[in-house]
Amino acid sequence: ELMMSLSRVKTPMASLREFMPANVKTADRRQRPALVIPPVAFRVPEEKKCRSRCHATCSVLKANGSPARNAAQNASRWPSEPIRGIMDHMPEALGQSDVFLSFVEQLSRVAGVDRPVLVVGERGTGKELAAAKIHYLSRRWESPLVTLNCAALSPSLIEAELFGHERGAFTGAAAGRVGRFEAADGGTLLLDEIGLIPLEAQEKILRAVEYGSFERVGSSQPQQVDVRIVGATNADLPGLVREGRFKADLLDRLAFEVVRVPPLRERAGDILLLAKHFASRMATELGRDEPPTFSREATRSLHRYAWPGNVRELKNVVERAVYRCDSPVIR
Repeated sequence: ELMMSLSRVKTPMASLREFMPANVKTADRRQRPALVIPPVAFRVPEEKKCRSRCHATCSVLKANGSPARNAAQNASRWPSEPIRGIMDHMPEALGQSDVFLSFVEQLSRVAGVDRPVLVVGERGTGKELAAAKIHYLSRRWESPLVTLNCAALSPSLIEAELFGHERGAFTGAAAGRVGRFEAADGGTLLLDEIGLIPLEAQEKILRAVEYGSFERVGSSQPQQVDVRIVGATNADLPGLVREGRFKADLLDRLAFEVVRVPPLRERAGDILLLAKHFASRMATELGRDEPPTFSREATRSLHRYAWPGNVRELKNVVERAVYRCDSPVIR
């Protein structure tokens, strides 16, 4: 955990090192030069022309190393108005490293195939964000994106939450209720922390994925739905299968494609880009005229640190540094 005390800040000029845990080893690697590519904008498969121009723009930038100013001008020529409307509803994702661009390509490719997807990655990498991108890049983008955090519910409630229940199905069920599967009909259902779902509910999920059919709790009447399942987890699902805690058939069905969200330590070219983005947003939130900049020492610290909490940890560290820094330069 990231633990800090206000007493550690001794001067108005904040030091970035003060906001990093001292007991975590830093990564021992050479810093790769950042690619000069603008933050990736995501495309929907239906707009083939815009997607082709996006790929062409990224290819030219990677090959020629165009300046950021020209890159921004090239990127501003697209997308078309319909895509701009879609992107207004999409969560942001910033990156310019080769690893991130390969990850984006995989998301774009799997989004157009109407099959279940499993998103895996460490904590704080943005698995839910990746799942949202898959939905908004798919043909289901106009339909609901429904999310269920399986870690937030007790095992006894997950089945009723997923499939709904009839009146009187259990104590306290004063009225019937629609579950997440029905709410997501025609769209996408994201099952976050899917490794925590009990085996009894996994059996019903498997049937719903296979046949699009299930029964509400307390009912024998089958319900038909058209739902795309996206599972997200940082657990070792094959290991859970070997331990008998996760059904092998369900894992096979969900893993049509497994998308691995890269950890921040593999995205060296994105760290400073993300840090500047978070610093700018925090400065705006605090009502400051202009965002702070990072000194060379602070930049080196950002790249040396291993970031076990990934993007979420970077965001917290940068925002805290901006908040506590009275100077325009974070050192």
